[in-house]
Order: sequence, then C-alpha cells, then structure tokens
Amino acid sequence: MKKFKHIFLAISIFFLATTAAFSQHIKHEIDVFKKLDSIAYPAAGQVLLLGSSSFTAWDDYQDFFPNHKVLNRAFGGSQLIDQLYWKEELIKYDPSHIVLYCGENDIAYDSTVSTNEVLKRFKEYYKYIRKKYPLVPFVYVSIKPSPSRALMLPRFAAANKRIEKYLKKKANTSYVDVYNAMLDENGNVFNDIWKPDSLHMIGKGYEIWAPLIISKLKK
Repeated sequence: MKKFKHIFLAISIFFLATTAAFSQHIKHEIDVFKKLDSIAYPAAGQVLLLGSSSFTAWDDYQDFFPNHKVLNRAFGGSQLIDQLYWKEELIKYDPSHIVLYCGENDIAYDSTVSTNEVLKRFKEYYKYIRKKYPLVPFVYVSIKPSPSRALMLPRFAAANKRIEKYLKKKANTSYVDVYNAMLDENGNVFNDIWKPDSLHMIGKGYEIWAPLIISKLKK
C-alpha cells in the first residue's frame, strides 16, 4: 500500500511541476491583471470574460454590451490547463456572470489531446467555478471554426458536443453555439469575418457572437 502511495505522490508532483512550468509563460499576463487591480480594483457585478485570445482581441467588447458592464480577463494562448493553474487569480471579482471561451488551444497545441481530455479539463475548471460561485450564471462559448485550423474542425465540433451535453445537466449554465453560427447555408465557414491570420476575428465576427452571448445573460 505504501508503495502505491509513493507512486501516486510522485505522479502528482510530476503533473503539478509540468503544469506549473507550462503555465509560467502566462505569468506576465497575470501580472498585468494584478497591476490593473492594484491601481483600481474592478467593481463587483460585472460580466467576467475569461479564456483565450478570441476574447483578448475583442478590443471594443464593451460597445457590444451596452446594458452590461464587462470585465475582460482573457489572455492570448490560454488553454483550459492554464485557466486551471491560475484559477485563484482569475475566478474572483464577484461577477454577475462568467463567460468562458477556451478549449480551442488545448486541441491546437497538442495533437495528443483528445476531446475526452478537453472535457475532463473543462469539468475540473467548471467545478472550481461552482465551488467559488455556486449561483453566478455561467456561459460557455463554443470553440469556433477557425479556418487556419481547418484540419482540426472535426475535433472542435466533437469537443463542443461533449461540453454542451455536460452543461445541459447543470443548473444556471448556458451554452452558446458560435461554431454553427459561423457557417453558411452550405456548411462552409464564413470567409469575410477573419483577420489575415484566419484565426482571429474582425468586427463582423463579433457581430455574430455578441447577440448570442447577450441572449444568455440572465438578469
């Protein structure tokens, strides 16, 4: 029994050390948030945006939410494992809603990450959110069909379905299907909503996203 305990402990330490090392590249982003908080701590009751660069690059996000005060704490390159590692620095502020866009990079950065692993990471993160804020409405924005990652679209769609199914069983949660909203009648991704990198969106892309997200923001 002691042998198994030692093995389990060694595996746990290795996992934590690996995760910590991997997430250190995000530290400078977190430090920026801490500095902003030290200058003027955000007021409670705002819509908290979390996740990766699809939110970070949304420079004029507040203009799309005239009836809601929004706090953006997303950072470029974020994966769900990063969100988990920095959860105590991110899941705070006493928000009115938590809106998450994350999961795309988990698949894009590591071909060995299965959709089941993405769901596992998401579950762990969601459980922490619910532990911290049991009653705050949670909104998950589905992985988008980025043209630069065309070969990964089937995996994106599969991960979306897994997460959507999981959230259907949870109270006070919403799933926003931007994936299908960004496809034309023939099932092709709109080609006029992207920046030159075919990964990040221009304003027309966010014009698709905003009303879908707003519809899920309960009063």
